[in-house]
Amino acid sequence: MILNVNIAKAVYDFEWVLKVLESSRDESHMDCVLKCFYLWEKKYCDSNTLTEQRVIGKLKGNFWDLFKNKNLYVKPHLV
Repeated sequence: MILNVNIAKAVYDFEWVLKVLESSRDESHMDCVLKCFYLWEKKYCDSNTLTEQRVIGKLKGNFWDLFKNKNLYVKPHLV
């Protein structure tokens, strides 16, 4: 039961981080996204069970994929 609560809370908080990422429009926003992600990671990185660790690991991987993709569009293009 506690396992489901921890994972559910981690996913809920992760979705909030993704909303911040999706709304980002410039480099300062992207810096804020990183800060939010690092706070989320700090809160959930010490998961006790293997299942929680796997879920957190997958969410972290998803974040970095989305962040890198978004960063391509936000970074100023050099001419």
